[in-house]
Amino acid sequence: MNVKVQDRNGVPGSQTANPILNESGLPTGRYRFESLPALPIKITSQTLVATDGTVKIAFSGGQWVSYIDTNVNNLIDPGEAVGPLSFQDLDGNGLFTQTADVIYTGRFNVSYVPPNAGVVQANIVASLVPANWNGTSSIGGLSAAAVSEALNTGPEKSTNVQLKKTAALLTAISEALISNNLAAATDLPAVLTRVSESSALSSTATPSQLAAAVAQALPPAQQADATRFVTNLKTVADSVPTAVTSNFESLIKVAINPDNTSTLKKTSLNSSDVTTLSTLVSSAASQITEDKKQAAAAGPVDPEAAVISALRLVPWHELARLENSLPQDTTDPFRTIGRTTGFALSKNSSGSLSLKASGSPFTEALGAGTTTFTIPFVSTGANWQLFPSTNTGVVVDIKSGFQLPGTTTYVPGAMLRVCQANSGGCWPFMLASPAQVCSLMNSGTFKTNAALRADALSKINAVNSGLAPVACP
Repeated sequence: MNVKVQDRNGVPGSQTANPILNESGLPTGRYRFESLPALPIKITSQTLVATDGTVKIAFSGGQWVSYIDTNVNNLIDPGEAVGPLSFQDLDGNGLFTQTADVIYTGRFNVSYVPPNAGVVQANIVASLVPANWNGTSSIGGLSAAAVSEALNTGPEKSTNVQLKKTAALLTAISEALISNNLAAATDLPAVLTRVSESSALSSTATPSQLAAAVAQALPPAQQADATRFVTNLKTVADSVPTAVTSNFESLIKVAINPDNTSTLKKTSLNSSDVTTLSTLVSSAASQITEDKKQAAAAGPVDPEAAVISALRLVPWHELARLENSLPQDTTDPFRTIGRTTGFALSKNSSGSLSLKASGSPFTEALGAGTTTFTIPFVSTGANWQLFPSTNTGVVVDIKSGFQLPGTTTYVPGAMLRVCQANSGGCWPFMLASPAQVCSLMNSGTFKTNAALRADALSKINAVNSGLAPVACP
């Protein structure tokens, strides 16, 4: 008998504790066994999570990875642990998309499989079912009909509203407990067992009943915060049932967003809090729907191309002068602020890059008369290079970080070097994702001086006017 194990939403990177074979033709996250493996089947995220619950990711070796940032510098340094990235593929393109998808850190066990099942629906609601389930009893207050749907159809394709809402809530709770350092992944199976033994999932249960069941499985030091968090999260979920059930990852996105942590840990939410969080869930649900449409229209995506097209040119040396209240160096041949506009990078189907930019220093390095340049890939350097004349041109490196000239400091992101023979060599510029730009804007003097921060971000956006402006919270 061939048995397929379908994890919820086909989470790429999830693995079982049993020996597995990927079935040819099935998306990552679906597994085939020649016979039913010993129960429980353990579905485990491979995402590396730091002890404080944070997850660091980088694009490395042609794919997204997770890593433990031991040196706390947002770089993958030698000796640091690097592993796969498990994620909810919300836009359905089979690849991790920073703006659309959700990193997955959860863990659950499947202890019950329906008789003669050819497909095991390995999802968080199915994990509530004990090995000795009689097929007719409610579980955790969830009706037997909803439980059967979880086992036979799965939440994603089900029309059972109670099932879909429960899947959203339990997954959001699991992910939020980890990201807020209220639980470790190893605590989650016990949390789900406590919930299954309660009646907290019934349609009449109060938020505090679910919170109490979750907290019982956690260390005493975490119970108070977890109780408040779960109570408030269920209150929000109850206020926007349509958004939660239409795209239930919308609740997860709000739950794991650090901007919402302080509100969700309040002793109780006031009406304004509920309205604000509910609006965020509804907006996330709408955005997920739009992401799915765009992914379907775009077709297969080159992950490296997606990363490259989001990169912004960041003139770090000019920003350093701005941060330290120094005037602009008008003699600097590599100055971009006030001179460069329309910067944008994209990867072509041939593997080359298209670079768009107007003004200095690109005019001097690549020639006047055009604003779009094709940069071929050079395998010997594992980068892209274009030199119209000796020692004059550009080099693009897609790395996890690089060293600033004259310092021992490494910065995260890719790099673009502009070379001018008559200016004494090459100068590196950071190529940063919008998230990395915002990380820079939330550091040093930029973080404490709102006017300076706004001015710096405005200047970055002016240089990169070929791309949508970056807006930082």
